[in-house]
Amino acid sequence: MDKDNFQEYEDPILYDKENDDYTDEIPLLLKWATKSVGPNY
Repeated sequence: MDKDNFQEYEDPILYDKENDDYTDEIPLLLKWATKSVGPNY
């Protein structure tokens, strides 16, 4: 059976159930996002 790196994401509902409690990196992502420049609309 061949597996690729994206197999984990094939079922988004299951992915959310398995990973919803993982929030450790949110402070890092928020810090990074505030320093990023996005598109100007």
